Amino acid sequence: MYKGGVEEITSQILMKKKISLIFLSALVLISCTNEPAKKVKTVTPNGDYKTGTTTTTNTERGNREKITLENTVFKKLGLPLPYNTFGAAIPYLVPVNDNHNESFGVFGEYNEDKALKYFKNLSSRGHGDNSPYWRWKTSIKKSELYSKAESRLIAIYKNNPRNVLTLVNGEWQQAPIRSVGTVQDIIVAARGESGIITHMLVITSNGKYLIAKEFNVRKLLATNNALYGSKGEEGSYNSKPIIPNVTSLPSAYLAFEEDGGYINIYGGGFGHGVGMSQFAAGTLTKNGESYKNVLKRYYTDIKLSTVESVLGKDKEIKVGITTNGSLEHGRLTIFSSENKVQIYNDDFDITVGENERVDVRNTSGTTTITLENGKTYKTKNPLNFYAKGEYLTLSPVRKGHTSSPRYRGIITIIPRSSSLRVINTLDIEKYLLQVVPSEMPKSFGVEALKVQAVAARTYAVSDILKGKYAKDGFHIKDTVESQVYNNQVENEEATRAIEETAGEIMTYDGVPIDAKYFSTSAGFTSHASNVW
Repeated sequence: MYKGGVEEITSQILMKKKISLIFLSALVLISCTNEPAKKVKTVTPNGDYKTGTTTTTNTERGNREKITLENTVFKKLGLPLPYNTFGAAIPYLVPVNDNHNESFGVFGEYNEDKALKYFKNLSSRGHGDNSPYWRWKTSIKKSELYSKAESRLIAIYKNNPRNVLTLVNGEWQQAPIRSVGTVQDIIVAARGESGIITHMLVITSNGKYLIAKEFNVRKLLATNNALYGSKGEEGSYNSKPIIPNVTSLPSAYLAFEEDGGYINIYGGGFGHGVGMSQFAAGTLTKNGESYKNVLKRYYTDIKLSTVESVLGKDKEIKVGITTNGSLEHGRLTIFSSENKVQIYNDDFDITVGENERVDVRNTSGTTTITLENGKTYKTKNPLNFYAKGEYLTLSPVRKGHTSSPRYRGIITIIPRSSSLRVINTLDIEKYLLQVVPSEMPKSFGVEALKVQAVAARTYAVSDILKGKYAKDGFHIKDTVESQVYNNQVENEEATRAIEETAGEIMTYDGVPIDAKYFSTSAGFTSHASNVW
């Protein structure tokens, strides 16, 4: 997501993006049904940000991110306060304390020395500290980082212009950036109560620039060098790097110090830090917590409901299938090793036998299929493949465990200029059978997998209602941009977790929540408004 997931860690933890190095129809899309899409209730932005005031929180859970901008670097440098980079407050995605001993008071004031001490402390313990990303460090020459920051700042602006502000006539403005000059200093400008960096200040020979949002911070400070991790019980960094070449830092929970011409970056966690930490869920459930209690811990004031209460009997989801991250495919081969395959649309309806491979290609905007007997069929319309049983094999499609993944349900092929678009339509419960194993390893246990199953099911229903990919004809991607689908093989533990939570989703005020999740906490989770 950018989500969220036990983000990309390795095969034992899963993922390098949403669990990739570690481990992420009331209504269906307007383009997919004739029924109108349900509107999701919106939440107004937090007005306290506009005044610079704060609200009180307790040590376990915050209602709103405690950022008093007046007490940050802006006051020290006599700079205006930025109030235009915060997202909307989401009442069920608020900070949670996963530390055993520390409280939110760690980041109650702007104190970078204190922040550095927190992230350098390898003896700290908390829920999910068995992750190799509980604490981490990386280093880079100061001159090299400053040089990289010059081009990165411009690139970040081009991709996210709303989140890069320039000081113009005493105000932070969205202004075109063509050249930033020479970087003179990079400063942590503000943090949320959870410790996540909300603003970075870059001072150059041409002016002052402010970068907001954690994913931009992670890109700005990437060292392109080795990153070393430490589990809570280890008390030291592993001698072998967990990332040999870090192109984006694992999180924006970090602090840095200068040391002999180098900048050492110390941090913790993996992922955006909003919602449920997968490693923490694993720890809590192994310590006896039920999946329902874990869900209610990370998603404030939610209620458990059902898919049927929202989508009715139409519980199908349409998934955009990617290979190497791209929705566009070249020549494909489709077959079923166990069943006959029906191939149909308005132009024809044919059936081929088990193990009979069908070649599919785009010929000048027309889908051409070739059977093993040499017979060919052509169509300009979407073409459906259905195995009269469980699985269709689709190749070459690159996934974590194979280049020939199997899919349930219907595979629809759509010609697009010189490529093919692939959409998989299936029941949500069947969809989860290939999501949950891809987002959380079975070693976490069935109870933790139940947490993941409910979160993933809710996430899917929420995306159906959002209609984010309506113009593309599907509801959700199979990557960390949504949640990872069919990247790892199915397993009995995940299947059991899905079956024992069948149909369960989380709602807030009667609406399915945006069930964000991520891999590893650094000790605190964050408000969504500071991340998006």
